Amino acid sequence: MKKITLLIFSLVVVSTLLIAGCTTTQTLPAPTAKATATPAATTASTVGCAVYPKDPDSTERTTHENLVGSQYCEIWVTCSAVGNLVYNTAGVNNVANPKDSCPKEQWSTFNSTQMAEQARVDGVYFNSPRGWTIDKVVLPTGTKVRDFQGIKATWWTTSSAQGKLPQYTRVNVQRDSQITFNAGTPLFIMDDPTGMSCVMKSWSMIVDKSLTYNDLFNLSSRIKPPAGFKYRVATHDQPLVMTPVNGTQSLLQDELENTYDCCDPGVCSIKP
Repeated sequence: MKKITLLIFSLVVVSTLLIAGCTTTQTLPAPTAKATATPAATTASTVGCAVYPKDPDSTERTTHENLVGSQYCEIWVTCSAVGNLVYNTAGVNNVANPKDSCPKEQWSTFNSTQMAEQARVDGVYFNSPRGWTIDKVVLPTGTKVRDFQGIKATWWTTSSAQGKLPQYTRVNVQRDSQITFNAGTPLFIMDDPTGMSCVMKSWSMIVDKSLTYNDLFNLSSRIKPPAGFKYRVATHDQPLVMTPVNGTQSLLQDELENTYDCCDPGVCSIKP
């Protein structure tokens, strides 16, 4: 009986020591919360629109010449805090053919909705394709080349408007530019009811895809300006140079989305 009791006691002691050994020599890591993936911010105000508005902070003054009749694209990136950031393809896209800095194979597949989602901005308006009616422009352009679905462009200006421009309504843009129409270059002019003359800077192939430079000479047959507005064509034996005053230029568009820069006081070197 004593042997049996001793044996049971020994087994209990050994078991206790084994349990104690297991609990004192094995140190488990402190419990941690289960790791979860944090989704990347996708709102325009915290991602894309925190980046694109910085492009005007880094610019270099560039000169673009021999522009009359050449084609380009313009992409407007809308960020509610600043308006439209305007990007232009001239000089950086399809550089092998300066007369067409935005070929059809690129602009024909552009999707503004997808681009806004990809860029994570409040909106994108593809103000393209377009053609120049000016001879030369000198202005600061962004040093950062942006890629919009394969179309390369740099920042050119910022407009307080958001999205598509209203028809026959003057809108201000911030632009430290100088636009030149050489002597003898045709001027396509929209006079407003106050007598302000606005000179077409570019024609649009957005609404009327068949519109050409030569069609501008008879554009009055294709547009219907509101009462008080008048479209006319003129040529001068002096160059017309347009320089915004204090970096602000007003412009307007007609129903075909042709764009006219206006001769605000001090802007135009001659009366168009």
